[in-house]
Amino acid sequence: MDPTLVASLKNVCPAPSSSSTNPTVFLDQNTTIAFDNSYYQQLQLKHGILQIDQELTAAGSTKGIVTSLASSGITFSKSFAGAIIKMGNIQVLTGKNGEIRTNCRVVNPGSSK
Repeated sequence: MDPTLVASLKNVCPAPSSSSTNPTVFLDQNTTIAFDNSYYQQLQLKHGILQIDQELTAAGSTKGIVTSLASSGITFSKSFAGAIIKMGNIQVLTGKNGEIRTNCRVVNPGSSK
């Protein structure tokens, strides 16, 4: 992570022992209230807030995707629209075909799913 960003974040997010607050920061430090491809541009500058997000720029299977989305707002917008359409086509399971999990990571106790 960019050392200047680290210093800035340390001011916003002090060590747990020195603060009882739960600070938050924007994942996109550049255009915090706009919906654009700046997040991907920030990843290329090593300004990823989450390590897992920053690793997208290094992994062979995702580096090209980050580069493509960072370089073109139009590509980003079209990719996002396509993803939303796919999400909208997911069929929600109801009744005996599905369940609302009490813990999203595990099947509810007593469930046969």
